Amino acid sequence: MARVRCALVVPHDAHVDEELLQAVAMASGKEFSVDASGMFGIEVLATLYSDEAGDLLIEAQAVEVPVKAVLVRTAVPEDAVAIRQVVGDRLHGWSEQMIRARIEAEPDGDPQLMVALAMAVGGGSIEQESLSLLQRAAVVDDEKVRGLAAYALQVAADLADPPIVRKEEERELADVLRPRAPVDDGDDWVTARPGISGRQIPRPVTWLRGADASKAITECSWDDDWLMEVAGDTRSDWYEDIWITENQRTAIHKIEHPALGGVHIAVHGMDTTAIVAALGMKGDLEVLDTPPDCLPRTAP
Repeated sequence: MARVRCALVVPHDAHVDEELLQAVAMASGKEFSVDASGMFGIEVLATLYSDEAGDLLIEAQAVEVPVKAVLVRTAVPEDAVAIRQVVGDRLHGWSEQMIRARIEAEPDGDPQLMVALAMAVGGGSIEQESLSLLQRAAVVDDEKVRGLAAYALQVAADLADPPIVRKEEERELADVLRPRAPVDDGDDWVTARPGISGRQIPRPVTWLRGADASKAITECSWDDDWLMEVAGDTRSDWYEDIWITENQRTAIHKIEHPALGGVHIAVHGMDTTAIVAALGMKGDLEVLDTPPDCLPRTAP
């Protein structure tokens, strides 16, 4: 069945979380839950949420630049409109038309907005004005602008195709994520957050930070088949995604909190040195000698 496609670009630190899913359910009557993760082509990382009718809500993130969008694909147009409205209100989303207007108003502005323009199309039919803008930019003299325009056109094409997905499966918690002693809490894995009784990581941790932290994790997780074990805890300002390596010997925590002032990575396990090196090859990252100074301020 053909589905209506629409999307909004959202801030890079925004997430599809339980509050958003509840708001979507209130507005549309549709209850989404996480279904799979994967990629659109090779340029867009995706987390898919589905409902019993097969409609989709997709958190999509470009690999090469910090651009994120929420894609909506429903059988009924009215459902798409209602869901898109919730996403826009809750996550302060930008539409294709809004982004194009900004690019046209600021011709010397950030060329990464062209990627945002492509993401805002969400795999639907791109408007002719947007397509012409990207095609013109793809032949300008400025190499950076030309490259980002070509990348944006590739992203638009990738989003038009079905994603390649890896289904989320129930599996036993890996040893590297087990606390020193069992905990009664439903969240039974170790966390890098201080002040969580019984769930501290019982082994040395290497910390990294840098502007390319998200990009490095995205690329390494896909290239090396890391398994996402824990999706971000959306109940507080602390946001922690956790992957383990394919051999389950090492864990990688991606951490965001206002007190940290940027994305941080915590790595622990048997192959920490190799994983830290692999992350460092993907971007500009600093390996810290100690945990971040402001980490204690993130305690609940």
